Order: sequence, then structure tokens, then C-alpha cells
Amino acid sequence: MLKRHLKMVMEMLCCLLAVFALTGAMQPGHAEILDYDEYAVQQSAVSDGLFVLDAETAVLTGDAVLESGQISIDETGSVAYCFTAEADCAYQLEITYRSIEGKRNDVEYAVLVDGGVPFSEASKLKMRRVWKSAGPITQTNQGDDIVPEQVLAEDSCVYLVQDSDGLYAEPFLFRFSAGEHTLTLDFARAGIIIEQVRLVPAQAIAAYADYIARYDGASTGVQKYEAELTCRTSSPALAPIYDKSSAATTPSSPVNLRLNTIGAYNWEDTGLWVEWEITVPEDGLYDLAFRYRQSLSEGFFSSRKITVDGALPYQELADIRFEYGNDWQMLRIPTSIYLTKGSHILRMESTTGAMAEYIKMLQDMILELNTLYRQIIMITGTSPDIFQDYNLKNAVPGMVDTLRAAADELYLLADEIESLSGGDNSEASYLRSVAYQLDDVADRPETMKDRLDTFKSNLSALATWMLELKDQPVELDCFYLL
Repeated sequence: MLKRHLKMVMEMLCCLLAVFALTGAMQPGHAEILDYDEYAVQQSAVSDGLFVLDAETAVLTGDAVLESGQISIDETGSVAYCFTAEADCAYQLEITYRSIEGKRNDVEYAVLVDGGVPFSEASKLKMRRVWKSAGPITQTNQGDDIVPEQVLAEDSCVYLVQDSDGLYAEPFLFRFSAGEHTLTLDFARAGIIIEQVRLVPAQAIAAYADYIARYDGASTGVQKYEAELTCRTSSPALAPIYDKSSAATTPSSPVNLRLNTIGAYNWEDTGLWVEWEITVPEDGLYDLAFRYRQSLSEGFFSSRKITVDGALPYQELADIRFEYGNDWQMLRIPTSIYLTKGSHILRMESTTGAMAEYIKMLQDMILELNTLYRQIIMITGTSPDIFQDYNLKNAVPGMVDTLRAAADELYLLADEIESLSGGDNSEASYLRSVAYQLDDVADRPETMKDRLDTFKSNLSALATWMLELKDQPVELDCFYLL
């Protein structure tokens, strides 16, 4: 018993040291924080087994309160867990939580390891709350449908910590060396009850060819589900909406408004999801088909990830593409899913899919060009004298190389955008126009002082375009289990 108490005291001391380190971890003078790509290169091997982090010995700050083995955080606060790794390892971080009644905004937090941010993306994370309709769709005395109130669900949500911007397909892996460690959840906006925190091994996701080889047995029959009739969503904005552009959209009425679709602009942010409960009549292989419209992101497809009962069956379901078009379309997913008889939860989540790598490339490029712009205006000011020769080629080392590298990346991105969208694309033409201007300045660096405003405008436009590239809108009418 004494040994156990001593261990608990040591763990709490370890946690306290980590909490004291939080305020200094990000101060000037510390080493630059890696991004996740750089951090992942150094990852330790993924280990078997798991750690259930002990809430009883955790050190709590701010609004965090321990109640019956669970930790309630009303607004802000941190929870520091201590554990001992027997060997070098890397784990995913799983949080089981539920919302405190009355809270509406997404949960915002950071993950720290031993008092510091392990990689930059870990400093700005989000968890979505779980919502549901308070009741069925009802009608006014004129016969029009009324949107049901969206309320917080009391259900617990199991969440693997992942990138808030959707730029990484898999949940984050956190690396630990052998020895004692502290893992801290630092909440800037909470309003949740943490039921359990675990470090779990990453699960290898099979490719479809390997997945389908395990199963046989075709199914029979067709089941139709109205997409607007969800069981849970990640946002109160993901409520049923109406469409009167097509009589084929169900349900429909020539006179009254019918709530018959879901999504569109309300479903464009990465990480937003909807869930439906489906009932399978018999064991077997099933296909999914969706009636959809994606008329908002012109020239681009929107991506979705599909999971069943909280798991991704195979890799190909991580990036299902809904192509652009002004009219309603049908998409039958070309791969099948094996489902057992009974009820299942089908989730569709917004993701950047194939665009993720290009968005990351744009982020890095825009950061470099912004740095270059600041270096230039330190010499010329924001309104350069057109009669003065600033000799920028020599005064700003690396200016020409930076401009040429950015132009090359934009040319490459334009080619990739056209390839992904299946032909000529106005956005690709825009990228080539910016790339040409950067190349021209690199050829004639003395003209930069005359084109500084254009350079700044292009930077701003590229940043706006990059943000729009993250938007993944889709509107669904119904889907079929085939």
C-alpha cells in the first residue's frame, strides 16, 4: 500500500512539473516547433497494447474538476496525466467525452507532451460536439415542413485526435521514449466531461483488394434512406434543408416546402460529419449509392470519408469524391462493404482528400513569399520610390531563388488541378498567371519595386484561394443500400 501511495505521489509531482512548464514551453528562445510531417519522420515504432491514463492521479488546473472518476471542464483548464513507457513507442490518442449541457461551440484544446508542444498542429485542435434532432419533422398549418430543433446529444463520443484542418488522413501519432512522461490536454474552450483518455496503437487499414478477399456472399434487395433523416451530426447547422429545383428530390410537393436534403454550404468545413442508422437484412456484401449535388465548389470535387460503426473498412473509403455539376447526380461507390445482419451506424465525414498535399504545399509557399515580402519592404517601404535603385537582387539574398521555386510549384499545382478535375480549369489558369508573374520578376528583379502592390495582391489572393480549397460542400438527397 505504501509503495502504491509513493508511486501516486511521484506521478503527481511529475504532472505538476509539466504544468509549470506549460507557460514556458512556447516562450521566445525555445527551439522551433516541427510540423507533423517533420515530426512523423522521427516516429518510434508503433507498439501493441494500450495505456488507460489515470484520471485519479491527474493534475487539474482552471475549471477542471474530478467527479466519480470523470473530469468535468466547464470553460478552460488543463488535465495532466502521467504514465511510464516501458520502451520507445508511438500511439494514437483516444478521448471519450460528452458535452456539458448548454455548451454549443466546438471544443478547442492543445496536446502537450512533457510540457511542450510535440508538433505545431497539436497546438490548435478541435473536438466536435454531438447533435441530434429533438423530434421528427412537423408541419405548419399551411402544410410547410418545420426544421426540428437541434439539441445536444447525451451520447458519449469516442474521438481519435487528428488534424483540425483535415490535412492528414490518419489520426496523429504521439512519440514517447522509454521512461516517465506527462501528457497534458490544455483546453482554451471546453464545456465537456472527459470519461476516459487512452493511448492506443494505430490500426493498419487494408487496401480494398485485401479486404474483399476475406469476404464473399452477395446480398439481395434495395433499401432507400432519406439523407436528411440523420441520427447524429457534428453541428447544429447540419439540419434538414429544402430543395425545389427537382421534382425527383424526395419527399417533394408542388405546393409546400419539404425538408428533403442535407448539407450544401452547411457541410463544407473539414471534420463535419453526419451519421445514419441503417438496418441490414442479412449478412453479405453491399454497395452504397448517393443522390447528390455539388454545385458550389466550381470545377472541383468534394471529398468524404465513410466509416461503419466507427471504423474505416478499407483505405479507398477515406476519399470518396463527389464531382462538380449544376444538376443532381448519382454516385455508386465502386467498392463493396461487408455488413452483418442487424443495425449499423454509417458516418460520412468531410475531408480534404487528395487536395491535402496541395494545400500544405500552398501553406508553405505562401509563408515563404510573405517572409520575402516583409524583407523587401524593410528596404523599400510599402511605397517604393520608382526613381531609386534598391538593388533588391543583392539586398535580399535568395529573392530570385524563392520566386522561381514558388513559380515552379504553382505550375506543378496547376497541372495537378487540371488532372484531378479532368480538363481545363479556370483556377489552374489563374495559378499559371501568378506563376508567370513570379517568373518574370525573377528574370527582372529590378522591377520588383514597381510591382510590389501586385505581388502583395497575389499573395492575398493565393491565401484566399487556399482557404476556399479547403471547403468541401456536398448536398445529399438520399442514399441506397444495394
